[in-house]
Amino acid sequence: MERLVPCVFFTGYLGAGKTTLINILLSLSTGRRVTVLVNDFGSINIDADLIENQNGETISLSNGCACCTIGDSLIESAEKVLKEFSPDLLVIEASGVAEPNRLKNLLAGVKKIEYPRALSVVNAGDIEKKLADKFVGKLCRQQILEADALYFNRHNPDQIYPLQDKLSVFHVPTFTEAREVMEFILEADPYDRDLDLSLEKTEIEHGLQSVIVECPLSINKSDFDQMLRPLQEICHRIKGFVQLMEKGQAVLHSVQATDTSCELTRIPEGKSLPKLRLVCIGPDLKAHQTVFDRWQTFPMDVKKPA
Repeated sequence: MERLVPCVFFTGYLGAGKTTLINILLSLSTGRRVTVLVNDFGSINIDADLIENQNGETISLSNGCACCTIGDSLIESAEKVLKEFSPDLLVIEASGVAEPNRLKNLLAGVKKIEYPRALSVVNAGDIEKKLADKFVGKLCRQQILEADALYFNRHNPDQIYPLQDKLSVFHVPTFTEAREVMEFILEADPYDRDLDLSLEKTEIEHGLQSVIVECPLSINKSDFDQMLRPLQEICHRIKGFVQLMEKGQAVLHSVQATDTSCELTRIPEGKSLPKLRLVCIGPDLKAHQTVFDRWQTFPMDVKKPA
């Protein structure tokens, strides 16, 4: 089977520090060939000592990395650099107003990459103010909710720990060092993380709680829809992975649901298999224990039909 390249894109509202993190990653000596797609070279202040040559929209670095600008089509740009540089890792700088799930769905169509992951860069100094802003708060919250990991930038020790506690309900790893980010990006099984399933330990401010439910090995879509509806009635956000039966085969899908909608995205074959579970986020979930109990009574070892 052809080797698939890990792919991560950086989201985060304007001024969060995405460019700063990219600069650090490009300078790290990891022995990996990293190709970075950016919106504009002008914002990337690459150390002159690292630049080996520059040709049009591409800068080649002496450490084997490369930095390229995104053209008119993100898909075409990604496929081009994969063919030209054969990188060990593809990093994409998203715009400050990008929605992670939309980018995941778009990049899932690139055959030579792993299922893409979103790292949300958070300006620890003003994120609470941003979240409360009536104009940008919804987007900033979405960029955190839909992320696979958070990187705290521009912080001091006094503010970082309380902030990590407040955002712990989203059940994503949080980092404060660039090397931790690189380790997360390149780890063999990015989804294989031990998450706390206890209802008692998932409450944060504003009454939000989170619960994780395990999904069957495979399930028919009609059964999944039936099981999901009660969760949607009590949750603000549901995200995770499920394998749905399609023509006798279990096909991996990502799940992004709210109280009024559910988006299922088919993940191409060959992508790494995450744990099949859903993270449910909503208010006062402890009062709805029976809903989660019913979900857990569904057979977890449903087999593929012969």
